[in-house]
Amino acid sequence: MTDVYRFERYKAADQLGEDGGRVPGAERGRYLASAGLAAAVNTSLAAEQPLLVAGAPGTGKSTLADSIAAQLGLGEVLRYQTRSDSTHRDALYRFDNLRRFYDAHHRREDAELPATEYRTFEALGEAIQHASKGGEPRVVLIDEVDKAPRDFPNGLLLELEKMEFSIPETKEYYKAPQARRPIVILTTNSERQLPEPFLRRCVFHYIDFPGPTRLQQILRERLNLDDALIVAAVERFAELLETYRERLDKPPATGELLKWVQVLHRAGKSADVIRNTPLPQLPSLGSLLKTQKDMNEVAARVLEP
Repeated sequence: MTDVYRFERYKAADQLGEDGGRVPGAERGRYLASAGLAAAVNTSLAAEQPLLVAGAPGTGKSTLADSIAAQLGLGEVLRYQTRSDSTHRDALYRFDNLRRFYDAHHRREDAELPATEYRTFEALGEAIQHASKGGEPRVVLIDEVDKAPRDFPNGLLLELEKMEFSIPETKEYYKAPQARRPIVILTTNSERQLPEPFLRRCVFHYIDFPGPTRLQQILRERLNLDDALIVAAVERFAELLETYRERLDKPPATGELLKWVQVLHRAGKSADVIRNTPLPQLPSLGSLLKTQKDMNEVAARVLEP
């Protein structure tokens, strides 16, 4: 079993300019995990179960996997982006039957290649086979699992529980030893209810949207910017959400806030300008609002008496 660690936050390498100093506005720093999220990560490691992370888009679900891998020194995260047509096998491996048939049909020398030449491992399969050959545990991210058909998570029950799988086309079998068990993070936007047998095999955590104080902490950690600009931007961001959240199709989240503040800095906007500009006229709203309907909803307030 991977040792349980005290997941709090990690220090990534700062982005450096030519003079060796931090690039103003460049993202850097640590992932600031709440106490509840840290506890969920440790519980997942101790229970040897996948961690299923839910929350609004932009709240840091996917980047959590990077922070875990960085803190444990387990290399680059192996990622699988779930699609609406994904099958559980797609998260393990792909086998190019079409290419093999083409080679055989045209009597190419490639047709004599071993079947393994037509097989490519995907994220979860790569992690299991890597561990089965003595490699260190890897962190696997299966992103937006709720976008897949219902049989996708159910199909992965055995693989996620036993960390083993077979490939009928090549007659291969891989099993990760207990001491090298991959760490699996799954994310969901709660677009679809996941099957109960799957949920029972996961540790679950919902990332709440951070309040203004925590948003300021996140921005200070991630961006090397004037603190007055950060405070002013967070104040107006919170005001925007409080005023419009119920009427917006896609309310902005932490990810959009980070990009917005970077844009404000690069455009030379001061804290006073941000603090004294009416909400509908805030600069670079396109960094926060992502649909024409939402832009119109905010702009409409200019016309109100």
